[in-house]
Order: sequence, then C-alpha cells, then structure tokens
Amino acid sequence: MSERILQNYFKREAAKHDILWRKIKFEGRRGCPDVMIAAKGKIKLVEIKTPSLKGKLSALQGRQVQKFKDVGIEIKIVDSRRKVDAVIKDILK
Repeated sequence: MSERILQNYFKREAAKHDILWRKIKFEGRRGCPDVMIAAKGKIKLVEIKTPSLKGKLSALQGRQVQKFKDVGIEIKIVDSRRKVDAVIKDILK
C-alpha cells in the first residue's frame, strides 16, 4: 500500500466520523506533519508514512516532531489502516 492510498483511507474514515481533516503545509519548513485532524475540541497533527517504512521518521522529521512535543502538541505517526483507525478512535473519545 502506498502513502497516497493510506492518506485517502484516512481522509474517508475521518469524513465518516465528522472529523475535520486537512492536509497542511508549513511555509518555509520541511519535515513537519502532513495532516491536521480536529474533533470534539481536540486537534492532532499526523505524519503519514509509507507502510513499508514501518513508521520510520527521517532525522529532520524527528527533530520537528520533538519541537511540537516540547510545546505540548501531540503528533501521531500512522503507517497502517489499523493505526489510522486508532487515531480516529482516540480523537473521538
């Protein structure tokens, strides 16, 4: 499965549960998360990885993720449908 297929699955599943799903870009920054989701007053940032890479972040992505964590923003890494489903379940609780 490609990253695009996983992204499309995520987008469809979010829509089924009335979760706001947005592909995001950080101007002038590389290595930042791909997607923002929001529901029930919560926001999560998500990095979508090709399933064959098993969720492995590049060094740059790892540094960016840590910067977000340092200021209290949760970032989820998904590389399978099972992990997408878990993120959706988590934001809805």
